[in-house]
Amino acid sequence: MSLFIIADTHFGHDTIKLYEPLRESIDDEMMIDLWNSVVSNEDEVWHLGDFAFKSKGWDYAKMLKGKITLLKGNHDFKKSSAFLKEHGFERVIDSIALDIPLEEKQVIEQRLHDTFSQELLSSCICWIQDFQGKRILFSHYPCFYHDVYAKEIENERKAVLETLFDWCHCDLNYHGHIHSKINEDKRCVNVGVEHTRFMPLKLC
Repeated sequence: MSLFIIADTHFGHDTIKLYEPLRESIDDEMMIDLWNSVVSNEDEVWHLGDFAFKSKGWDYAKMLKGKITLLKGNHDFKKSSAFLKEHGFERVIDSIALDIPLEEKQVIEQRLHDTFSQELLSSCICWIQDFQGKRILFSHYPCFYHDVYAKEIENERKAVLETLFDWCHCDLNYHGHIHSKINEDKRCVNVGVEHTRFMPLKLC
C-alpha cells in the first residue's frame, strides 16, 4: 500500500482554465486517468481540499482509485460529511484534528480555547500529525503566505494555522489553495495539482 497527497482538483470547474493557464490542456477525464494510473484501490490518498467546484464534480469521486481522506477546502465546506462519504470518501476532516500525544493535545486545545473564539475555531480546518520523523500541519489554506485577495476571515483562519504550527512545533505545512502560485516559505509544500503534474504525489 502507498500513500499519496493532492489538492485543488476542482472537478467540474469548467472555467478554471481562465485563471490557471497550466490547465489549458487538462480536463476532468484526463485528471481521472492520471490519478488512476498511479493509485491502486488499496492505496490511501489525502486530498487537501477543493475536490469539486460544481455538483457534477462530486460524481467523479467514485471513479477514482484509492481510499480518499478529504480535508475540506473553501469549495467543500458546505457539503456534509454524510454527503461526502456517500460519494466515496473514506474519511472527512472538517475541524482541527490533532493526531499528537494526548497530554500535548489537551494543552494545545485549552490554549486555543483561551486565545480564539469558538466561532473562529469551528471554521478552521487542519490536521496535525507526526509523519516520517517530522510533525506536519496539513491544511487547505497555506501558512506563511500573504494573499492580497484574502478576505478578513481567511486571514483570521491563517492566524490560527500559524499559531498551531508554532505551538505544536511543526516542521512542515502541506497545503493547497493557491494553485500555480509559489509559497516562498521553505516550511511549506504546495500540493495543488498544478505542482504535482495533475496527479496525486506519492509520499511513501
